[in-house]
Amino acid sequence: MFNTLTDLRLLRIRNLPDPVPNLPPKLLGFFEVGKELQILVSSSYLKVLLNPHSLELYMHGVAGYNGIEPFKFVVQRDIALLNKEDDHLKEEYNVPPKWRSMRNKAMYQSDDGSWKLHDYMPPPPETVVLL
Repeated sequence: MFNTLTDLRLLRIRNLPDPVPNLPPKLLGFFEVGKELQILVSSSYLKVLLNPHSLELYMHGVAGYNGIEPFKFVVQRDIALLNKEDDHLKEEYNVPPKWRSMRNKAMYQSDDGSWKLHDYMPPPPETVVLL
């Protein structure tokens, strides 16, 4: 079907450590369509990857893809998004893991679109007026 649509273009992005693109096996009659862009998401922001099949990880990899050159952002993309539903960022970036739940774990989106950790500040004591 895909091959009959001559004006359709498809780019498949594959993070090399991700095992999911190998499923189901080709010997069961499945085949791939389109052109494949192979990336190896290895940036200095990341911990050792335990889950290479993550949309945010793929987006991070594409934002820093430089061909055979080392990872370098070529597209502005907030690194806090890596921990939105997973725990990919190194601890030094102070972004809680899986922050998208429980009121975003004190994360808020600023006017420029980036995500920041809202530092806790206790409420001020009530003001009492003595007469």
